[in-house]
Amino acid sequence: MSSHSTSVQHLHRYRPITSPLWRRASALLVGTVAMGFGVSLLLASRIGMLPIDVLHLGAAHALGSTIGGGVIAVQSVLLMGCLVLRIRPGLGTVVAFVVPALIIDILRPHVWHVDAFALQIALFVAGGVLFCVGAASYLAADLGRIPRDALMLAWLRGAPPTGRGRQIACVRVGIDIACATAGTILLGADLAIGSGVLGLGTAVLALGCGPLIAVFWPRIARFVGSPHTTGQACTSGHTKTTGHRASGEAARTLTPDGD
Repeated sequence: MSSHSTSVQHLHRYRPITSPLWRRASALLVGTVAMGFGVSLLLASRIGMLPIDVLHLGAAHALGSTIGGGVIAVQSVLLMGCLVLRIRPGLGTVVAFVVPALIIDILRPHVWHVDAFALQIALFVAGGVLFCVGAASYLAADLGRIPRDALMLAWLRGAPPTGRGRQIACVRVGIDIACATAGTILLGADLAIGSGVLGLGTAVLALGCGPLIAVFWPRIARFVGSPHTTGQACTSGHTKTTGHRASGEAARTLTPDGD
């Protein structure tokens, strides 16, 4: 084999792959629908919800609206914050909370509650995994971040790059605690715990979703043809990540919730 052909193969291997917009949009739609299904199963399990969903349910209770209405209300307020800070939203910014909100409301009358603990565990695991697959698909589409993540990145805009992942994780933990606390106040502790909205599953989801999304994200991104897996620099909010390693690290800390 000549050195010329070897060079051509080398260039072909690292050539950026342009992903069609329709493929990324499809990944966004499928992912957000899966997120809505996942949250619905978590609701049915009554073992615990994601911290941001505790806040969504608290807002829905306070406003007298559907759960989806609570999702849209909270995320709309956060979106206003993004606009005030001049953070430009993308297509995924809105789709990532409107579509799951609609799916949750559509499925809510048809989702059953179970009393058998084994079935509750099964629903919880299925809901958590389905949510993580959906979140990974939404992230792989790379068409915009949910308002919560966009605001978090904006707050860390001036932070030094060294230890950035740790800084994001610390901010994320603080946001999770704040969301769970605010949601519990709006619902009332008795209702939050008694209905299974706040429970051991809340902690499990807060700690486990990031690593699981990090497993799915690069695989789905490779299928979609996301810039994250072609060696291109990908701008997300005000940060840039490249390659599988960056995708995995970002997924562990920039985990979308049931928005």
